[in-house]
Amino acid sequence: YGAAYGVSMRSTLNAGGGDISLRGINTGTTGMFNNLGVDLNDSVIRTTGSGWISIYGEYNATVDGNPGIMLSLAGSTLGGTLQTQNGDITLNGIAHHDDASGVDISYANISTTGGNITITGSSDASKYGIYGALGTVTSGGSGVIAETSNSGKIWLGTLTNWGNINVTSAGSIERDATLTRCQSGSLYFTARGGTISDLGGALWVASNTYLIAETADHST
Repeated sequence: YGAAYGVSMRSTLNAGGGDISLRGINTGTTGMFNNLGVDLNDSVIRTTGSGWISIYGEYNATVDGNPGIMLSLAGSTLGGTLQTQNGDITLNGIAHHDDASGVDISYANISTTGGNITITGSSDASKYGIYGALGTVTSGGSGVIAETSNSGKIWLGTLTNWGNINVTSAGSIERDATLTRCQSGSLYFTARGGTISDLGGALWVASNTYLIAETADHST
C-alpha cells in the first residue's frame, strides 16, 4: 500500500507448486503510469501442480491513466506472463479515476493447463474495466475463462479454452482482429450497456454461442 506502486516487479517469481497472492493499493498522484496498484510489466509469475495465482490491484487517487492491475506498458510489447498448471488464476483490478482501466492485460500472456481463469475489472463507466488488446488468455483444460467488467467496457484479446468462455460487460464488448476459440464448450458474450462488435475479430466455437446486447444491437 503506497503512493508510488502498491506492488511492482520486473523479474521472475516461481512458487514451484505453492500459491501466489499479490495485493497492491496505490494512492499516489505523481503521474500517469507512475501510480499503479500492481505493476507486472515484463515479469513472469508461475507455479506448478495445484498452486494458484491471485492478484488484487487498486488505484485510488486523482491522476489519469493508472490501472489497478497492469501487465503491460504504453509503447512496450513486453507484457507480463502468468502461468499455472492445475491451479486457478484470479485477477481483480479497480481504477477509481477517469481514463484508467481496472485491469490492463494488453500484450500479456495468461495461461493455465487445467484451472479456471477469472478476470474482473472496474473503471469509470466510459473507460475499460478490462483492456486486453493483443493479450492472450488460454486454458488447456475444461475450466472456465471468465472476464467481467463491473463498470466500464471490455476490449478483448485472444481467448482460447476447451471449456466455456463467459464475457460479461457493464458496457460494450470490443474485439480487434483477435480470435475467440472454444474447443468444446459454449461461448457467452453479454453486454449490459452497449454493443458487441467484432472490429475484425473471429469466433471459432464448437458448441453453442450466446451473444446478448441488452440495451443495444450487436454485430458478429
